[in-house]
Amino acid sequence: MMFVVAGLFLLVSGALALATGGQHLYAANFQQGRCTILATRIQPTTVTITSTDPATDETTSETVPGYEPIFKTTLQTQQDKITTEGPDVFLYTPTDATYAQERIKRYSVGELYTCWYFTFDPRQITFMRPPQPNVGEFFFFVPIVITALCGMVCLLVGQSMKKKLRVLL
Repeated sequence: MMFVVAGLFLLVSGALALATGGQHLYAANFQQGRCTILATRIQPTTVTITSTDPATDETTSETVPGYEPIFKTTLQTQQDKITTEGPDVFLYTPTDATYAQERIKRYSVGELYTCWYFTFDPRQITFMRPPQPNVGEFFFFVPIVITALCGMVCLLVGQSMKKKLRVLL
């Protein structure tokens, strides 16, 4: 029985950690670099907009045209110099072509800008500083750690009880 309780505690804490910590772990793995803009363009795409009616709690989804700003850059890291092409990974895909155009106009071809790149895949870049966890979010992880520790205690108690039963039999 203790093993079941331990498993549930560990399963819940793992699910909570993945659900809440995934984005922070992703953002935490960005390093600062320097990007030279080689070219910019707007790529037509689609965006799915989901909304929920508060009166009926009914969820609806609608696919609409989107306009994704694409940046071709030379990324200078501490170790390498690579060419990348893709969207700003922390910029949402706008449904307004004017907004996408304004976003691209902020960056001039041939100019050098501070950027951040994902350390495990430097082709993923952003020109906005990635979000950093704050103190309030840190305290959200405290219940996750406590839940995991409860699971470990239950696991150890169960293991100890199992050994004692073997000795008695």
